[in-house]
Amino acid sequence: MSTVGEYGPCATCHLEGHQGGPYTLWHRVPLCPACLETARRAEAEAAHPPDPEVSALIAATLNDEQSRTPLIDAAPWLAGATDTPAPIWGQDENVLWAEGEVTLLTAAEGVGKTTLAQLVMLARAGVGPKDVLGYPVEPTNKPILYIAADRPAQARRSLNRMVTDPESVAGLIYVWRGPPPTLLNEPDAADTLLQLVEQTGAATMFIDTLSATAADLVKDEGGAGLMRTLTALVAAGIEVFANHHDRKEGAGETRKQPRISDVYGSRWIPAHAGSVLFLTGRAGDPIIKLHHIKTPAHEIGPLELVIDHDHGTVTVGEGADPLFILQTQRHLTARELADIIWPGGRAADKERARRTLERLVVDGHATRQDGSFRGAPATYHPATQETPEEGSEGGTRRGTRGTRTPSGPNGAQGVHGATQTATQGVHGVHAAGGARFTPPLGGERDPQPATETEAETNLKEAFPTIDQIAPLGDTDD
Repeated sequence: MSTVGEYGPCATCHLEGHQGGPYTLWHRVPLCPACLETARRAEAEAAHPPDPEVSALIAATLNDEQSRTPLIDAAPWLAGATDTPAPIWGQDENVLWAEGEVTLLTAAEGVGKTTLAQLVMLARAGVGPKDVLGYPVEPTNKPILYIAADRPAQARRSLNRMVTDPESVAGLIYVWRGPPPTLLNEPDAADTLLQLVEQTGAATMFIDTLSATAADLVKDEGGAGLMRTLTALVAAGIEVFANHHDRKEGAGETRKQPRISDVYGSRWIPAHAGSVLFLTGRAGDPIIKLHHIKTPAHEIGPLELVIDHDHGTVTVGEGADPLFILQTQRHLTARELADIIWPGGRAADKERARRTLERLVVDGHATRQDGSFRGAPATYHPATQETPEEGSEGGTRRGTRGTRTPSGPNGAQGVHGATQTATQGVHGVHAAGGARFTPPLGGERDPQPATETEAETNLKEAFPTIDQIAPLGDTDD
């Protein structure tokens, strides 16, 4: 069909000596080497046309690879930007885990971070409940890589309590048992993890825990190296959720409100995270508290959580929800709310409480009454049918209390402190140490004793004494 010889010029490009080498007589037409290759490819495709589905898959793969390239033109990069982060876990501006940002879940040993992270992982895989703590988790259509670096046997038992049928997670979750092949703060760690991702096809990675995957985290070099690896994964299109340990409390130190400095290791670890969640409590406690100490959007909580270690469930109690507290206390100042939720008397916490109360006012859940004289604090009341009497002491309310129940996204109870109680192993919610919920300031709030209201009855039911809590078994997380 073709004969090599000194033919020319090329019948296609009309150039002599194009691409060098001898011309070829292709179907009696002289072609240079470059045009000959094009002609042969066209003839082969005509005889065997490509599968449209295969072509589409190849194109999608190429586009996906281009999206993972760190270097990109600014125009398409900005075109896809939004004012608020896209939530993986959360809704609207209430975001616990944002797309394209590392999320850290920090806690001491045995408090519940493995249980909570596994619940989020199962929801992400599309297995089990779609909401965790009342907030929806965006499911993924690609597998998940779970690095059970710290005590994989216990992580296995914990996950087994939640998954009734192991086949339900087949092909959805891949587990790396033990520490990863290389320390995550080594220079080549990102490439090693991306190889694991390529083997599994995963697009989401859960790491449990960071302290078992890297060395020298208290040093800036170690912490920065670790977060450089995780940030590189995110830049490659891999969503990362990582468990981490807290800094041990010093002698005589009692942690009431955790801060960024309470995250173990170098300051660069939380600095490179988009969201930092912090669980406080003691190992095995049935009641713990979730703090959102670094937020990609609105701050969530603090939330009191009821954790059933025996059955692998975590639900939201009512104790720290601002709306529930306001409905129970009938009226609060920003300082009083701050003293309940964030004890310590910090001015920043008072401002946080004020913003929280103002948001309740904007959302129609509360009303505000300005102080009766200059410098007096504003008083906030639950949404009522009548506003408090102007100038009355303490802003005493006159109307009936609003019946709006605290609720979260999609009306789900438990979000922002809606009424959720655990039904497996735990029979109620109690305050720290079994103490009942009391106003931050002593004395009666109303000039006349009031009859017990529905909210006060619910409050007593929500905070039973410690001996009403069912005994719990050993904990693994």
